[in-house]
Amino acid sequence: MHRIAWLVLAMALALFAGDANDELLEAARRGDLAAVKSLIEKGSAIEAKTSYGQTPLYLAARNGHEAVVQYLLDKGANGDVRDTFYKASMLEFVLERKHYGVAKMLIARGGNADEQLRAVVESGQADLVQMVIEKSKPSQKALDSAYEGALGDKQAGAIAELLKKGGAHEPAAALQVDAKVLDSYAGT
Repeated sequence: MHRIAWLVLAMALALFAGDANDELLEAARRGDLAAVKSLIEKGSAIEAKTSYGQTPLYLAARNGHEAVVQYLLDKGANGDVRDTFYKASMLEFVLERKHYGVAKMLIARGGNADEQLRAVVESGQADLVQMVIEKSKPSQKALDSAYEGALGDKQAGAIAELLKKGGAHEPAAALQVDAKVLDSYAGT
């Protein structure tokens, strides 16, 4: 009899926890800081996930709710989460939606420096590129790749300059073959 009572109690707690986690996800999506704080204090899981792997931090960040993002980061929420449907990082969604204040918070927290650099270079935001270079220390390969891409984009002159100052190497010169040598192979 005691086992049945414990089982019923455990099931009720599990159902309550699921409801509380769903409430936390919804509060974060809406940007309701008071509700987020209350639900976290009552024991909701800070890393609760939607069916697509989005956490409260992910939902608040992609919707530009800076106060909720800061609170969740301060509580230790993981800033390196990917959406399982789009396979997009939190930073990519934030930049796509032009929530640059949130992007700065995520970059300041750290994470995958190479991925962050690629995302901010694509956004065209020179101040964010500078922040990633200074804060996250991307690999030489990532710097060089971003620099080569920025050189090909006429709009990214300031970004290319930042990447060069950050340690990017000049891309290898394009291979040039003398036209006479090429002509000598004609017909063979």
